Amino acid sequence: STRDPRGCSSITAASGLSYTPLAADAGRYLRVRQIASNIAGTITRFSATSSVVAVAPALVIAPSIPSTPRVGRATKVGLGRFSGTAPLSYVYQWYLCGTPVASSSTKQSGCDAIDGASSTTYSPIVSQRGSYLVLGVTVTNSAGELTFFTASSPAVQ
Repeated sequence: STRDPRGCSSITAASGLSYTPLAADAGRYLRVRQIASNIAGTITRFSATSSVVAVAPALVIAPSIPSTPRVGRATKVGLGRFSGTAPLSYVYQWYLCGTPVASSSTKQSGCDAIDGASSTTYSPIVSQRGSYLVLGVTVTNSAGELTFFTASSPAVQ
């Protein structure tokens, strides 16, 4: 086609040989307009339309452990909120830490995964009293993956 397709608009910052889609492009489609000129004239062509632009997961509201964990009781979390192109899939892993830690995109040293603790709740056991819990959340979609670790809970009671 040599005409601008209906509903398409130019991306001001996209005038080079490559373009990395931005979050604002999510759910949209891309086409390339190529203009060739010489002494004989100018010709404009459009590429085929891309598949829908997918955006990797991003943190919107951090997950948290809002209450003090107690032995034998399910510890609940604020699951936070993540953006990105749907569908988003979630994987959870609880960690036991010897000291308090801050929230992070990487696992803190001194924190060990708790075997089998991979749901949105966890019930601490007696031997974990005085330790700190952290929940790791990994969010995945077709465009990528993001892992976030909560700040530690108050000490398990």
